[in-house]
Amino acid sequence: MSRPFWILLSLVAVGCSGSEKPPIVLAHVYNAGSAGGKDAVAGIELALAELAGAPIAQGRTLIVRHSDSKGSLEWMESHAVREAALLRAGIVLGGTTPEEAHALEKARVPLLTFSGSRGKGEGSVFCTGLSPTFRARCLVRYLTEERKLKNIVLLADERRTDRAEIEAEVKPASTILWKKDDKLEDATASAWDKSSAPRAWMFVGSPEDFVRMRKTAKRPDVWLYAGDEFSWQGVEADPETLAASVFGASAEAPRAEAFGAKYQEKYKSPPSPLAALAYDDVMMIAHVLKGMTSSLQGEKFREELEKLKDYEGLTGSYAFQGPQIQRPAFVGRLADGKLEAVKRYVP
Repeated sequence: MSRPFWILLSLVAVGCSGSEKPPIVLAHVYNAGSAGGKDAVAGIELALAELAGAPIAQGRTLIVRHSDSKGSLEWMESHAVREAALLRAGIVLGGTTPEEAHALEKARVPLLTFSGSRGKGEGSVFCTGLSPTFRARCLVRYLTEERKLKNIVLLADERRTDRAEIEAEVKPASTILWKKDDKLEDATASAWDKSSAPRAWMFVGSPEDFVRMRKTAKRPDVWLYAGDEFSWQGVEADPETLAASVFGASAEAPRAEAFGAKYQEKYKSPPSPLAALAYDDVMMIAHVLKGMTSSLQGEKFREELEKLKDYEGLTGSYAFQGPQIQRPAFVGRLADGKLEAVKRYVP
C-alpha cells in the first residue's frame, strides 16, 4: 500500500494586506494515518522553530499549512497539479517512493523527493534520500572490510534501481532482477539455486517486499537491505540484518546528535530517518531561498539548487550531483524497527 504524503511550497501572496510582505507558504499534505507522515510533521515543526519566524528571503517569512492526503496517489497527483496551476507553486517537497515522486512531478515544478530514486521522474525531480547504488556500496564496504564476507547474492527490483550501477558496486555471485509481474518467491529460489552457499543476501526494493522475501528465502548468515528506510516495522532481527540510512547518531555528526536530543526532548522518542530528512530538507530550502536575490520563482530555485555544494546538513556536507544529493550514510543493525548505527560513510 502506498504511503503518500507531500509538501507544496507556494511562492505567492497569501492573506496579506497593505505593505506587509507576503509569506512563503509551505503547504504540507500528508497521510495522517501513517507514522511516516506524522514523523515528517514533527521534523518540519522543529525546523520552523529553529527559523523562529524570521524573514528568510527578501523580507518574507516561511509558514506551513497541513492537509491530510488520505493515502491516495491519484489524490496526490491531482492536488499537486491543481495547487501548482492555481497558486503558481514554485516547489514540491515529498514522496517516499519512486511512484509517489512520479505522481508529484506532474505538477511540472521542481520536486525534492525523500526517496532515493526518482523512478520515471524527469529533470525537475531532485532526490534528497540515499540512492540505492550508494546504499549498496556502503553495505558491501562494511561487509567486506569489517566482516570479511564476500559471497553476496543480490535480488533487486528493477523499477527502483539501475542494474549496471548496482552490479558494478556489488559484484555479487548471482544477480536476479524481477519485474512487476514476477513472483518474488520464484526469483528468490532462482537466485539461491544459481549461487554457491551465499553468506549474505542483499535486497533492493520496498520494505514490504523485503519482509516477504525473508519469509521464503533460505537463511543466510546476514541480510543486507539497500532500499528506502521509511518503514522498517516487521523486519526481524534474526538472522542479523544490516541496512543503510540517511540518519544515525555519530560523533562524526555532532549536528545529528544535537537534533536527536532536541527531538527526544520535545516528542519523548528518538527521531526516525524521515523526521530527520524532513527537517534537513526544510532547512536546505530555507538556505537556498536566503541566497536568492532576484526572482523567487520555481525555475530560479531549481537553478540555485543545482549549484548547491558544501551545504552543512545534520549528518555532514551535502551537494547535488545532477538530480541526486550526495550525503553521508549510516550502516548499522536493524532491531525492533530501528537502526543501531555502527559506521558512517561519506560519498
